[in-house]
Amino acid sequence: FSENKVIESSPQDDSDENSQSEMNNEVDSEKNNSTTNLNKNQIQGEEKYYQVSLKTYQKYIQENGDYIFFFIVVLSYLSYECITIGFSRLMGAWGTAHTAHQASDNNTFDFNNTPYIFGSLSLVFLAILNSSIKSILFNRFILKTNSNIHTRVLQKLIQAKTRFFDQTPIGTILNRFSNNLGTLDMTNAQMMPDVLEGLSHVSLRILTIIFINYIVAFASVFIFG
Repeated sequence: FSENKVIESSPQDDSDENSQSEMNNEVDSEKNNSTTNLNKNQIQGEEKYYQVSLKTYQKYIQENGDYIFFFIVVLSYLSYECITIGFSRLMGAWGTAHTAHQASDNNTFDFNNTPYIFGSLSLVFLAILNSSIKSILFNRFILKTNSNIHTRVLQKLIQAKTRFFDQTPIGTILNRFSNNLGTLDMTNAQMMPDVLEGLSHVSLRILTIIFINYIVAFASVFIFG
């Protein structure tokens, strides 16, 4: 009788085990789907976060809170380029005057080099002074802007709700402070001076060429337009 009872109860146990395995499979599939959706959302969020546009630079400048100071920084770079252009123009005028004097008079020893020497030395001194000033102004701008960003991000994190920490992985939060904010402190301080120097150099060189020969302005419209 006991053997028959065991044999009769075995199909029910098998059905229970099958239903339990099916439930486990459903739970595992739901977990996998939720994990996949979470990973997709995180990837989409990361891709959206790393999209850089003109608004990104505008917001970065707004974090400083002082547009006048940023304008002064840009003026310091433009003034440095003006000094270098003036120095090259002075050297050209010096050579032209010396050549004209030599063509009119074979004696080149009586040529007055004094104003050109003092002018070139003055421009070199101004270039050194302006270079120091623009470096100080730019470093102050970067330091103030990054400090404001650090403070604002830290305040937002402190004031965040518990739900934010439940939904956001701790690695993502640490990545924002270690990697992204580190980029502001290191990469921006190295790249932005090159960008400002390049823009000021190209723009003032184009204006100089147009000032020397205005016909170039009409040609540049067809080339770059």
